[in-house]
Amino acid sequence: MKNIKLNQKSTPEVIEVIKVIEEVDDFNRIVTTDEKGRALSKLYDDEWDFSYNRKFSQGDSVKKVSFKGAAILHRKNIQQVMNQIIGENNKLAVHTMRGIVSDLIRITKCLGHTQWGLLGLDNDFRGFKNKLVRMALSAKTIELTASTINKLSKLGLTTRYISEPKKLSKECACKTKRYTRQHIAIPEKMASSLFSACIDTIERHHAHRHQISNAFGKYFNKREEYLQVNPKFNPSKYCQEFGSTVELDYKGIDVKGCISTLGIIQASCLMVILGFSGTRYGEGVSFDKDSYKVKPFHKMDVPTITGQITKNQEGGVAKQETWITHPITEKAIELAYDMSNFSRNYYEIKFKNDPVKLEEIRATFLNLSIGKESKNVHLSPAVLISNLKEIMRINDVVATEEDVTEFDLINPTRKGELKLNCALPKLSSHDFRRTFAVFLVRNKLGNLMTLKHQYKHFNLMMTEWYTNGSLMAKAMDLAMDDELQDLIFESNVSVTTDSLFDIYNSPTLGGKEGERLEKERAESGYSGSIYMTREEIERQVRSGSVSVVEHPTGYCFNPSCDRICSSDISSITCQHELVTKNKAEQRIPVRERLIRRFNALNDGQFQMANILTRIALQIEAIEMLFKKHKINFTPFKSKLKANLIAFKEV
Repeated sequence: MKNIKLNQKSTPEVIEVIKVIEEVDDFNRIVTTDEKGRALSKLYDDEWDFSYNRKFSQGDSVKKVSFKGAAILHRKNIQQVMNQIIGENNKLAVHTMRGIVSDLIRITKCLGHTQWGLLGLDNDFRGFKNKLVRMALSAKTIELTASTINKLSKLGLTTRYISEPKKLSKECACKTKRYTRQHIAIPEKMASSLFSACIDTIERHHAHRHQISNAFGKYFNKREEYLQVNPKFNPSKYCQEFGSTVELDYKGIDVKGCISTLGIIQASCLMVILGFSGTRYGEGVSFDKDSYKVKPFHKMDVPTITGQITKNQEGGVAKQETWITHPITEKAIELAYDMSNFSRNYYEIKFKNDPVKLEEIRATFLNLSIGKESKNVHLSPAVLISNLKEIMRINDVVATEEDVTEFDLINPTRKGELKLNCALPKLSSHDFRRTFAVFLVRNKLGNLMTLKHQYKHFNLMMTEWYTNGSLMAKAMDLAMDDELQDLIFESNVSVTTDSLFDIYNSPTLGGKEGERLEKERAESGYSGSIYMTREEIERQVRSGSVSVVEHPTGYCFNPSCDRICSSDISSITCQHELVTKNKAEQRIPVRERLIRRFNALNDGQFQMANILTRIALQIEAIEMLFKKHKINFTPFKSKLKANLIAFKEV
């Protein structure tokens, strides 16, 4: 872009006219080319198409940078600046470029012009910030805008450089948007119901996947034959006019152009893959028919799934990555891929001269609505979410009181959003990723024996992976991405903080560790209110100075312990176990079962002596906890029968 000497009295309109006159030659400047090197996008085109200038993952349908959101008066200048930014870094990902364009548009709206240099003047910058405030933007958006201003500074277009973007975001961000709200973690029972519905769908249709594709292939072939004879007929109205003309050999699917049932099946398959691997949407839809593999590890067969990842990759260039998964994903991939072959065949003909599209249709999750003549061959996130919401509606997946309580606990930034007897307040593919991370933490996958029964589909090898990722990464050339690790870490901090808050501030505490903590509280003047705030506890958790693991009988405060305490005697013998009143109350039915067992076995047989003695000790240990927590009970007298006593005396 040529340097222009501006007259201080010149209006922004005059400046724009001067620039247009001086840059007539730029109209022919080529920005991107096609596979044969021919011009695909020029500098002043409304869109820049990078389909042949970047490598994309199979699931990435965003390949263009659009300038249509910019005012006509400012558009050319924004395009010139964007071209310079690309010149400085020609490996920028398309998503990144789109974000920068949005920032530039935002900056021009706040300035009212494209005289970037005026950002360097304090007066103009104050006015710029006032406009930002009125836009009521999030803290993240303000930080990204600051980053783009710094890019303008690097190009020499302004002297303004923002060294502390977070400080600017605190000044200008909307008060209600200063903190990023998390993606939701779905309450466990709701997630379990959703997963169960999806798995049932996969099991029901998997054996018929080729029949499904053949039937829909016949339907759309008939449609094509009709359209050739009637070229003026609107293709999207064929279904309404003629309905289903092909029958399947089994019930469950109505073969017609709207493919609503196929959408449910497809969403079920992708839901299972995302839910049982922790992958992002883009990674999930990049899987193809060969993605599922079983790898040997320590004499075990480990199910894995391989796809493409572009997150945090230079220039957004796709990189192959592998994740631990569950065997059900094999059926999910086979069903989704094979049932969509009819659309794959259609796209092969339609895009026979387009190598990029031909590469894209190798993926498993294609756009099945070929009757709508869409240019996008991949399943869109919006369609996925729409179908998942329909699955939840069909299966009546709504919140109970328990779900609402759990939702508020695991989603503190969205507390109160889930209502009783209602569906989830929002749903996105990334919500499954956070649900996955929270589930791993809440079900204590750091301990192989503490998996809850709701998600029976997870195997122990997946548990081992998240317990000791570095070991398996080394052995199998796998890697857990940083974002998922961060999600797991933050979930662990949240869950541990909640547990410790309840423990530290519990009126009564049992077990050896409980006695020690009660003594510590007494010495500090604890009066039965708040002994330690949530903030204080979180600081300790983050620093690693405190650790707690929940056991069936209580909580272990020994971070180096590798055993599972499942006997009630541990509350007496273990120096590190703490038992809250809630945990003690959970032993009420256990004590009753132990008493029934004692009475049943107490038949005077001498070989039962050791067993009966141990049962009696367990009952006694539980009763000690009841006394500690002031739980009403009638003491059990574990008297052995006379002939057993006589035998012992002899």
